[in-house]
Amino acid sequence: MKILKNITTTTMVMALLLVSSLEARETKRFQTLAGLTSLSQVGHLMETVFTLMLPITVYF
Repeated sequence: MKILKNITTTTMVMALLLVSSLEARETKRFQTLAGLTSLSQVGHLMETVFTLMLPITVYF
């Protein structure tokens, strides 16, 4: 059971990193299109990260 938990945790963390990097790319692209401030980019990225971390926290 512990091995399954470790695999699940690793998979969730890898998915989180993938989504974070994709989100960062999207934000960078939108910055060039719409001229968003860096503060709003960081806020949006952190919102995504916390949204994805919530199920991991609840799971453990």
